[in-house]
Amino acid sequence: MWVNLRLGRWADRTGNRLVLMACLPVIASSTLFFCVASPARWYWIIGAWAAWIAYAGVNVCQPNLMLKFAPAAARPAYVAAYQTASGLCVAASMILGGLAFDALRDRFGYAPIPLCGGTIALTIFQAVFLFGFVTRTMSVLVLLWVREPGRRRRIKDEG
Repeated sequence: MWVNLRLGRWADRTGNRLVLMACLPVIASSTLFFCVASPARWYWIIGAWAAWIAYAGVNVCQPNLMLKFAPAAARPAYVAAYQTASGLCVAASMILGGLAFDALRDRFGYAPIPLCGGTIALTIFQAVFLFGFVTRTMSVLVLLWVREPGRRRRIKDEG
C-alpha cells in the first residue's frame, strides 16, 4: 500500500507514462534473478521478489492511463475490453511460451545452449529468462509513442 501511494503521487506529478517507463525495466529485471538462481543459489529469488514490487506502478498507472483515453460514457467498456485482452494475452503467452520451451528442450535437451560462437553457454532455463528480460524491457519502447492526454496542458499550467 505504501508503494502504491508513493507511485500514485509520482504519477500525478510526472504522468503515468513515465512511471510505467521506470517500473517496466525493474519488473523485467526479475527474470535476471531467476536466470542466476539455482537450487544451490536459491537466495537470488529474493531479488526477483523485490523487483516485483514495481508491479505496483503498473497496477496504478496502466488502468489510469487507459481511462484517460476512454470517453467518460465508454469507460466500463474500456475496462471490460482491457481485462479481456490482458487475460487472453496472458493465456496465449503461457501456451506459446510452453510450446517454445518444449521446442528448445527437444532441440537441445537440458544441456547448455552455445551462443556467440560457443563463448557463452546458457541452460534452457537461463535462455528463457534472458529472452523474457529482453522482451519485457522492449515494452518500454511502445510507451515512447504514447502521448498521455492532459499531460502537456497540466505542465504548461504549472509552469
